[in-house]
Amino acid sequence: MDVIGNAEILALNQDPRVSRAKLVYQWPMAKWPNADSLPGERLLRDQTQAPEDAFVNISLQAWSKTLADGSVAVVAFNRGDRAASVNVTWSMIGLAHTAMASVRDLWAHAEMGQHRGSYVCQSIPARDVCSLRITPAKVALSDVRVVT
Repeated sequence: MDVIGNAEILALNQDPRVSRAKLVYQWPMAKWPNADSLPGERLLRDQTQAPEDAFVNISLQAWSKTLADGSVAVVAFNRGDRAASVNVTWSMIGLAHTAMASVRDLWAHAEMGQHRGSYVCQSIPARDVCSLRITPAKVALSDVRVVT
C-alpha cells in the first residue's frame, strides 16, 4: 500500500518520457542476465552444469532511467538477508562523473543535498530498496571557462 500512496514513486512510472529502466549495477553475479546462457540452462539441456551454478545469486541491483525533465530515477534493490549499501556513481547512470547533482530520497520525501560524482544508498535493509531522483545541476554560461 505504501507504493500506491507515494506520489513520487508513482511519478517515475507515469513519466511522460515512457522509457524502461536499465540495469546499471549488479552484485555478485555481474554478468547475468547478460551472460551467454541463463543459470541452470545447461543443467536442463545436458546435465553437465554443477548444481551450485544452477541458481541466480544476486544480492544487489541498481536500475536507472532518464526522466522527461532530465533527472534520473534510480532504484537500488537489496535482495540479500542483511543490510547493504550501494554506491550509485554518476557514470553508471549516464551523467558526467564530475557533475554536481541534487539527490532526493523518494521514500523519505527528503532532499539529500548536492553531490559530485556519486551517492551512496547507506544500509538498505534486507529485501528493501533505495529510491532516488537525481537531478543534474544546471551550469550557468558564466561558470564555463573556454580554454584556447
